[in-house]
Amino acid sequence: TSHLVMACGIDARHAMGSLPGATFITPSMEGNLAMRFEAAAAMLLESLQTLSKQTGTHRVQVVVPSQGQDCAMAGLLGMLRTARLENPRLMGQLIALEPGQDVAQAVLDNRSDDAPHVRYVGGERQVQAWAERQMPMAACPWKDHGVYLITGGAGGLGSIFAEAIAREVRNPVLVLTGRSSPDERIHATIRALETLGAVVRYHAVDVADATALTALVREIPEAFESLDGVVHAAGVLRDSYLAGKTRQQLRDVFAAKVAGTVNLDEATGDMPLDCFVCFSSIAGAVGNVGQADYAAANAFMDAFAHERAARVARGERQGRTLSVNWPLWEEGG
Repeated sequence: TSHLVMACGIDARHAMGSLPGATFITPSMEGNLAMRFEAAAAMLLESLQTLSKQTGTHRVQVVVPSQGQDCAMAGLLGMLRTARLENPRLMGQLIALEPGQDVAQAVLDNRSDDAPHVRYVGGERQVQAWAERQMPMAACPWKDHGVYLITGGAGGLGSIFAEAIAREVRNPVLVLTGRSSPDERIHATIRALETLGAVVRYHAVDVADATALTALVREIPEAFESLDGVVHAAGVLRDSYLAGKTRQQLRDVFAAKVAGTVNLDEATGDMPLDCFVCFSSIAGAVGNVGQADYAAANAFMDAFAHERAARVARGERQGRTLSVNWPLWEEGG
């Protein structure tokens, strides 16, 4: 069994000599969070592709911080889960460490454990597991005359939620974005929403374009007095098995899900939002064959939502942060 350790956002130089037989790799930590995550995912993808061509089993442990912005590196777990589904010889594990924690000891303590996701809280080792939870009926998250930005707003889920908002509250303002220029299908969607009483604006803006997106976001309160919520429903698929997955495919998928999430958060950073909702996928939580990049991108959204919620608690952001791992929809994709 080979042993690969990847450290993201953690100084692991002192650990290298303490783990004989292990190969250490460290991705670039330059640029903003989206750039750092893409660099890490690309390095992990290439490493998994190389290992998949070799005989034997291969243990891959990815070590990330449990606090701070780079805790969103935990999204790499989506790729590890998918890799194991496609090739059981690739045994991936993500370990989230506290500041100052001994990297080498944590890697050794988990070396013979099959738990995909481990974290340390107050020095206690915790393993991720599922638990059924009974959720109380929540109040409607939208409000009359509210102003909502929906990325991917002319797509399947985006239009479903635009219609839901328009039906549930009076005279909302719905600012829809998409990469496509308005066509008859988009115009039909707009007309249907206007019939329900919504004020609708569509902008052909790519959420991966930080400059264009920020300009649009800053214009919304000027035109409509406020921006009350963000629903990030944009997404792109480039499905193929991990062995043949390319850097360009990864980049295409990450543009909407990863860069788009970071750009939206930065553009709305000083705004009094009610909510910031990321449309993730069940693939991010459990992996999915053929979707190593998509699973990683959605798992990034999940981890990012946790980190943004922590910033809300510290008063650095506003609005409830939620990442929803949607399953397949009968309508809407």
